Amino acid sequence: MTRRMVIARGHTLVEFVIAIALGLVVTAGAVALYATQRNVFERAGDAMRIREAGLGALTLMGQQIQMAGFVPADVVRFNGPPPLFGCSGGRPTGADESVACEALPGLSDGIVVRYVGDNVSTWPSATGQTTDCLGQAVTNNNAALGGQGVLVAN
Repeated sequence: MTRRMVIARGHTLVEFVIAIALGLVVTAGAVALYATQRNVFERAGDAMRIREAGLGALTLMGQQIQMAGFVPADVVRFNGPPPLFGCSGGRPTGADESVACEALPGLSDGIVVRYVGDNVSTWPSATGQTTDCLGQAVTNNNAALGGQGVLVAN
């Protein structure tokens, strides 16, 4: 009878180091992929929030521009200032009747929209007054309207 000698063999130290190095490369690739995907996701979320804010701003501006020059039917012979006033590369400043343009370093444009507001054409405030585009109460400042509305300048 011949005896066979069974020698237990394991992995060498070199094989173990190569396996660990390959594992680290795969793990580093997975972490880099995760970081890149997270950055892309955050940028997409930021772009979506910017788009939503722009949509809200344009919707509000559109509603106000549609009101330009509006005078309720029960107000007779109202001769007010022009319904729209715009500034290219500046912002409107001054009183409602005498608006002027102030230049801005960013060269953004600005407009003033005027209309006669009442509790039907605008949302009333908590005290029942007519409101402007920001929801702030506007008091009656024009005697020509005879208490039938308020000249709103946004």
